[in-house]
Amino acid sequence: MKKYLAKLLVLILVLLLATVFTVVANEPELEPSFLYLTRTMGLFENKYDTVHVNIVSPQAAVTVLERHDNWVLINTWLGPRWINLDFTPPTSNADNFIRRFPNTAIFYKNIETGFTYTWNADSVFFGASLSKASYALYLYQRAERGEIDLDYEITLQWQDWHSGSGVILHRYGVGHRLTTGRLIELSLYQSDNIATMALRRVYGIEGYMQFIRELGANPSRVRDRIMNSDLTANEVGIFARAIFDYIESDATYSQKFKDALINNQFPFQTSDYVRASKTGWTNPSAWHDMSIVYAPSPYILVIMSRRRGWQPQDYQDFADISMFFQEFNDRWF
Repeated sequence: MKKYLAKLLVLILVLLLATVFTVVANEPELEPSFLYLTRTMGLFENKYDTVHVNIVSPQAAVTVLERHDNWVLINTWLGPRWINLDFTPPTSNADNFIRRFPNTAIFYKNIETGFTYTWNADSVFFGASLSKASYALYLYQRAERGEIDLDYEITLQWQDWHSGSGVILHRYGVGHRLTTGRLIELSLYQSDNIATMALRRVYGIEGYMQFIRELGANPSRVRDRIMNSDLTANEVGIFARAIFDYIESDATYSQKFKDALINNQFPFQTSDYVRASKTGWTNPSAWHDMSIVYAPSPYILVIMSRRRGWQPQDYQDFADISMFFQEFNDRWF
């Protein structure tokens, strides 16, 4: 009798467990009660508000109280507040700040999120040496495909001679031989004009113009000496992003390119972080700097201006602008 009752109890227990598992398996999945915040976001008193009242920093998890479309009510130290998952940082302060600098164009882009801020970015400027960076990208990518050899030696000729920046003018003479790779490096960190002229003579501009078109820039602004091309801040931003993608890849020459940009001998911007940059200037019409800034959340900053340059105020203006966007990037990303 006892053995029969024991078997009956076991059978009842099995049936009960099977019932419980069936109910649990058929229950609808509950919505998560927490949310990971990967970037700084605005806090709003009410959903659909347009002005945030505070900010919340990135966090491992916050408690979700309610959801409406992209609006989420979360528990905060201020009590329940709303966030918008499509939140973008406000830029009115940036507009007011940049108005202090006439004849200036800005392109800023947070690389991780794609958030972009521009000011006067479609205005056409004399590009000066900024185009040396995009021409270097064109040559490095050709070398990756085996179309050119960076060890190929180029003999300097009279037609390459050009005044202005660089060490070739003061160190070497006509007939001196330098490799393609060395000339590219000199055109970047020394902004060497003769190096650029020699590269342009050997490798031309037709393929480069097609390269510019494929990137989404305007090839009609490319001029015969590369560094006398016209540019907009938006176009330089396109070049900077393409350069970032290349130098952060595992390509054969990516580290050489990155090192040359980090070793820029004429930086105009300032930062608390490592920068890969290319500057350009022509008195009295151009004073530019394109930077990839390796902040915890990397960003691109292009500053173009019409000014004579080389004066303390020019450096101070670029320092103020670059630090403004560093703080903007650190605050929101």
